[in-house]
Amino acid sequence: MKLIAERGYRGASLRELARQVGMQQPSLYHYFRSKEDLVEQIIVSFGIGGVGTMPTEGVLPERFEDYPALVASIATWLWRKTDWPSFVRLLFNLSVEAPKYQPRFRKLFVDTQREQTRMLIRPYVDSGQVSAIDAEHLTRLVINAIGLPLIEEHLLFPQAGVHPDLDAYIDFVVRFASTGVRNGSLAEKSPIPLPRVASKFAETKTKTRTRTKPTTARRRR
Repeated sequence: MKLIAERGYRGASLRELARQVGMQQPSLYHYFRSKEDLVEQIIVSFGIGGVGTMPTEGVLPERFEDYPALVASIATWLWRKTDWPSFVRLLFNLSVEAPKYQPRFRKLFVDTQREQTRMLIRPYVDSGQVSAIDAEHLTRLVINAIGLPLIEEHLLFPQAGVHPDLDAYIDFVVRFASTGVRNGSLAEKSPIPLPRVASKFAETKTKTRTRTKPTTARRRR
Protein backbone atom coordinates (compact mmCIF):
# COMPACT_ATOMS: atom_id res chain seq x y z
CA MET A 1 0.00 0.00 0.00
CA LYS A 2 2.74 2.45 0.94
CA LEU A 3 4.60 1.73 -2.30
CA ILE A 4 1.61 2.71 -4.45
CA ALA A 5 0.81 5.62 -2.14
CA GLU A 6 4.32 7.04 -2.53
CA ARG A 7 5.01 6.25 -6.20
CA GLY A 8 1.52 6.28 -7.63
CA TYR A 9 -0.36 3.55 -9.44
CA ARG A 10 1.76 3.80 -12.60
CA GLY A 11 5.06 4.22 -10.79
CA ALA A 12 4.67 1.14 -8.59
CA SER A 13 5.39 -2.35 -9.91
CA LEU A 14 5.01 -5.87 -8.58
CA ARG A 15 8.75 -6.33 -9.13
CA GLU A 16 9.56 -3.48 -6.76
CA LEU A 17 6.94 -4.70 -4.32
CA ALA A 18 8.51 -8.17 -4.32
CA ARG A 19 11.92 -6.63 -3.69
CA GLN A 20 10.68 -4.60 -0.74
CA VAL A 21 8.97 -7.54 0.94
CA GLY A 22 11.97 -9.79 0.30
CA MET A 23 10.56 -12.40 -2.09
CA GLN A 24 10.91 -13.37 -5.73
CA GLN A 25 8.43 -11.84 -8.16
CA PRO A 26 7.03 -15.25 -9.27
CA SER A 27 6.26 -16.03 -5.63
CA LEU A 28 4.29 -12.80 -5.38
CA TYR A 29 2.05 -13.96 -8.23
CA HIS A 30 0.85 -16.73 -5.92
CA TYR A 31 -0.94 -14.02 -3.93
CA PHE A 32 -1.69 -11.41 -6.60
CA ARG A 33 -2.03 -12.13 -10.29
CA SER A 34 -1.71 -8.47 -11.20
CA LYS A 35 -1.43 -5.00 -9.76
CA GLU A 36 -5.19 -4.69 -10.09
CA ASP A 37 -5.66 -7.69 -7.79
CA LEU A 38 -3.34 -6.08 -5.26
CA VAL A 39 -5.32 -2.83 -5.28
CA GLU A 40 -8.61 -4.69 -4.91
CA GLN A 41 -7.25 -6.55 -1.91
CA ILE A 42 -6.07 -3.31 -0.30
CA ILE A 43 -9.48 -1.70 -0.75
CA VAL A 44 -11.35 -4.69 0.65
CA SER A 45 -9.08 -5.65 3.54
CA PHE A 46 -7.86 -2.24 4.67
CA GLY A 47 -10.39 0.26 3.37
CA ILE A 48 -13.72 -1.26 4.28
CA GLY A 49 -12.21 -3.02 7.27
CA GLY A 50 -10.52 0.13 8.52
CA VAL A 51 -13.74 2.12 8.42
CA GLY A 52 -15.68 -0.73 9.98
CA THR A 53 -13.38 -1.27 12.95
CA MET A 54 -13.20 2.18 14.50
CA PRO A 55 -12.91 2.21 18.31
CA THR A 56 -16.48 3.14 19.23
CA GLU A 57 -17.81 0.21 21.27
CA GLY A 58 -18.38 1.13 24.87
CA VAL A 59 -17.50 4.82 24.48
CA LEU A 60 -20.70 6.24 22.99
CA PRO A 61 -21.73 9.15 25.26
CA GLU A 62 -25.28 9.36 26.57
CA ARG A 63 -25.81 13.01 25.63
CA PHE A 64 -25.68 14.12 22.03
CA GLU A 65 -23.89 17.31 23.01
CA ASP A 66 -20.89 15.13 23.87
CA TYR A 67 -21.06 13.33 20.53
CA PRO A 68 -18.83 15.83 18.58
CA ALA A 69 -15.93 14.96 20.90
CA LEU A 70 -16.34 11.29 19.95
CA VAL A 71 -16.29 12.08 16.24
CA ALA A 72 -13.17 14.20 16.66
CA SER A 73 -11.41 11.47 18.65
CA ILE A 74 -12.17 8.88 15.97
CA ALA A 75 -10.88 11.16 13.20
CA THR A 76 -7.63 11.97 15.01
CA TRP A 77 -7.16 8.32 15.97
CA LEU A 78 -7.43 7.24 12.33
CA TRP A 79 -4.93 9.83 11.13
CA ARG A 80 -2.41 9.58 13.97
CA LYS A 81 -2.54 5.96 15.14
CA THR A 82 -3.16 3.91 11.98
CA ASP A 83 -2.04 3.68 8.34
CA TRP A 84 -5.03 5.76 7.29
CA PRO A 85 -2.84 8.59 5.86
CA SER A 86 -1.10 6.13 3.51
CA PHE A 87 -4.45 4.69 2.50
CA VAL A 88 -5.90 8.13 1.74
CA ARG A 89 -2.81 9.03 -0.30
CA LEU A 90 -3.29 5.77 -2.20
CA LEU A 91 -6.90 6.66 -2.96
CA PHE A 92 -5.94 10.14 -4.16
CA ASN A 93 -3.35 8.69 -6.53
CA LEU A 94 -5.68 6.01 -7.84
CA SER A 95 -8.53 8.45 -8.37
CA VAL A 96 -6.31 10.41 -10.76
CA GLU A 97 -4.33 7.61 -12.41
CA ALA A 98 -6.97 4.85 -12.42
CA PRO A 99 -10.46 6.42 -12.58
CA LYS A 100 -12.08 2.98 -12.82
CA TYR A 101 -11.71 2.70 -9.04
CA GLN A 102 -13.64 5.89 -8.34
CA PRO A 103 -17.02 4.15 -7.82
CA ARG A 104 -15.41 1.93 -5.19
CA PHE A 105 -13.93 4.94 -3.43
CA ARG A 106 -17.25 6.74 -3.43
CA LYS A 107 -18.86 3.71 -1.82
CA LEU A 108 -16.11 3.69 0.79
CA PHE A 109 -16.10 7.39 1.64
CA VAL A 110 -19.77 8.22 1.10
CA ASP A 111 -21.97 5.15 1.41
CA THR A 112 -19.96 3.25 4.03
CA GLN A 113 -19.32 6.38 6.07
CA ARG A 114 -23.03 7.18 5.99
CA GLU A 115 -23.84 3.68 7.24
CA GLN A 116 -21.34 4.03 10.07
CA THR A 117 -22.70 7.45 10.97
CA ARG A 118 -26.27 6.20 11.12
CA MET A 119 -25.22 3.40 13.47
CA LEU A 120 -23.54 5.91 15.77
CA ILE A 121 -26.39 8.43 15.86
CA ARG A 122 -29.25 5.92 16.14
CA PRO A 123 -29.47 6.06 19.99
CA TYR A 124 -29.72 9.85 19.90
CA VAL A 125 -32.34 9.84 17.17
CA ASP A 126 -34.38 7.11 18.88
CA SER A 127 -34.29 9.00 22.19
CA GLY A 128 -35.49 12.21 20.50
CA GLN A 129 -32.38 14.23 21.23
CA VAL A 130 -31.81 15.15 17.59
CA SER A 131 -33.21 14.50 14.14
CA ALA A 132 -31.41 12.05 11.89
CA ILE A 133 -30.60 14.61 9.21
CA ASP A 134 -29.18 17.12 11.71
CA ALA A 135 -27.06 14.42 13.35
CA GLU A 136 -25.67 13.36 9.96
CA HIS A 137 -24.91 16.95 9.03
CA LEU A 138 -23.14 17.60 12.32
CA THR A 139 -21.03 14.48 11.86
CA ARG A 140 -19.95 15.64 8.40
CA LEU A 141 -19.28 19.13 9.75
CA VAL A 142 -16.87 17.88 12.40
CA ILE A 143 -15.17 15.33 10.12
CA ASN A 144 -14.65 17.83 7.30
CA ALA A 145 -13.55 20.65 9.61
CA ILE A 146 -10.93 18.44 11.23
CA GLY A 147 -10.07 16.40 8.14
CA LEU A 148 -8.55 19.23 6.09
CA PRO A 149 -5.85 20.25 8.63
CA LEU A 150 -5.10 16.56 9.23
CA ILE A 151 -4.59 16.13 5.49
CA GLU A 152 -2.23 19.09 5.57
CA GLU A 153 -0.37 17.59 8.55
CA HIS A 154 0.03 14.06 7.17
CA LEU A 155 -0.15 14.34 3.36
CA LEU A 156 0.59 17.84 2.10
CA PHE A 157 3.24 19.04 4.58
CA PRO A 158 4.39 15.99 6.60
CA GLN A 159 7.92 17.33 6.99
CA ALA A 160 6.60 20.33 8.89
CA GLY A 161 5.34 18.07 11.67
CA VAL A 162 2.32 18.66 13.86
CA HIS A 163 1.11 22.25 13.79
CA PRO A 164 1.31 23.67 17.32
CA ASP A 165 -2.22 25.08 17.12
CA LEU A 166 -3.90 22.02 15.56
CA ASP A 167 -5.06 20.44 18.82
CA ALA A 168 -6.44 23.80 19.97
CA TYR A 169 -8.28 24.12 16.65
CA ILE A 170 -9.76 20.62 17.00
CA ASP A 171 -10.89 21.51 20.52
CA PHE A 172 -12.52 24.67 19.15
CA VAL A 173 -14.41 22.68 16.50
CA VAL A 174 -15.69 20.29 19.18
CA ARG A 175 -16.76 23.14 21.48
CA PHE A 176 -18.43 24.97 18.60
CA ALA A 177 -20.44 21.90 17.60
CA SER A 178 -21.31 20.99 21.19
CA THR A 179 -22.46 24.55 21.92
CA GLY A 180 -24.74 24.42 18.89
CA VAL A 181 -26.33 21.23 20.20
CA ARG A 182 -26.64 22.60 23.73
CA ASN A 183 -28.25 25.86 22.61
CA GLY A 184 -30.69 24.15 20.30
CA SER A 185 -29.14 25.65 17.18
CA LEU A 186 -29.59 22.33 15.38
CA ALA A 187 -33.38 22.48 15.64
CA GLU A 188 -34.91 22.18 12.20
CA LYS A 189 -35.69 25.63 10.86
CA SER A 190 -36.46 27.18 7.52
CA PRO A 191 -33.31 27.43 5.43
CA ILE A 192 -31.64 30.82 5.39
CA PRO A 193 -31.67 32.18 1.83
CA LEU A 194 -28.18 32.74 0.52
CA PRO A 195 -27.37 36.04 -1.19
CA ARG A 196 -27.71 35.86 -4.94
CA VAL A 197 -24.17 37.01 -5.60
CA ALA A 198 -23.95 35.43 -9.04
CA SER A 199 -27.29 36.90 -10.13
CA LYS A 200 -26.38 40.36 -8.88
CA PHE A 201 -23.03 40.14 -10.64
CA ALA A 202 -24.77 39.14 -13.86
CA GLU A 203 -27.26 42.01 -13.52
CA THR A 204 -24.45 44.48 -12.90
CA LYS A 205 -22.52 43.16 -15.89
CA THR A 206 -25.59 43.45 -18.11
CA LYS A 207 -26.24 47.03 -17.00
CA THR A 208 -22.61 47.92 -17.68
CA ARG A 209 -22.81 46.53 -21.19
CA THR A 210 -26.07 48.40 -21.81
CA ARG A 211 -24.53 51.68 -20.71
CA THR A 212 -21.46 51.27 -22.88
CA LYS A 213 -23.31 50.46 -26.11
CA PRO A 214 -24.53 54.03 -26.87
CA THR A 215 -21.05 55.40 -26.22
CA THR A 216 -19.56 52.87 -28.64
CA ALA A 217 -22.17 53.72 -31.25
CA ARG A 218 -21.48 57.44 -30.98
CA ARG A 219 -17.76 56.80 -31.38
CA ARG A 220 -18.39 54.82 -34.54
CA ARG A 221 -20.37 57.72 -36.05
